[in-house]
Amino acid sequence: MEEALTILATAFRAFHALEENFEPVEPNEELIGFNESGKPKIWINKNTNINFANKNYALPYDNSSIQVCSRVRKIFDMVEQKTQNNFLPPYLKDQFRLNNPDYKKALSIIE
Repeated sequence: MEEALTILATAFRAFHALEENFEPVEPNEELIGFNESGKPKIWINKNTNINFANKNYALPYDNSSIQVCSRVRKIFDMVEQKTQNNFLPPYLKDQFRLNNPDYKKALSIIE
């Protein structure tokens, strides 16, 4: 579970930074990878050799809290599906369902 929380924290920070520096990005498994030492890395293009955002993942700029919460929830669901037994603790799921967190609040829940 510790690994899943690390991946969640990295993904929340990275997608938040992408949105602040580029544009809202549709969370997608192709944008989440791991380096040689196994650390999670989030990139703006599934081809990590390209240093510009893949427009296929760009979203219309709607940074409303509902849209941000939807992207946070999608990241949570993607990571949970990849965990052992497709399972994160119920208390954690409840926190996400009840609070509809943005990126910063999502980080405070898991840290």
